[in-house]
Amino acid sequence: FSDYFRNIFTNHDRITFLKSINLNEYYKILSDSKCLVDIGHDNQTGLSMRCIEAIGGQVKLISSNIAIDEYDFYSYGNVYIARFIYNEEIDTDYLINFLSASNFLYDQEITEYYSLYNWVSEVIG
Repeated sequence: FSDYFRNIFTNHDRITFLKSINLNEYYKILSDSKCLVDIGHDNQTGLSMRCIEAIGGQVKLISSNIAIDEYDFYSYGNVYIARFIYNEEIDTDYLINFLSASNFLYDQEITEYYSLYNWVSEVIG
């Protein structure tokens, strides 16, 4: 889908498309970003790491997960459900406005709940 996004945003120099990079480079780019894009696999259920990283990085999220609006962190202003991946027409004006608008911080309660520390605590018990 990166070619799809490249075609939509050809005149937007602030959008970066990444190839494989190391973890430190990724986190540096994440800290400088306003949004992450999460395109799941066909049979994927639940949240991907991109969703968790968006919460931890306090950035917006564009996700192909159509059930994401059922999660407690979902917000119309911070999470865009990429239904156009499923052959629905894309509203490019809305998407550009979504990306241009200020994002708000996820609540501390949410960031703590989706943190690695909390996940390990839940798994280990």
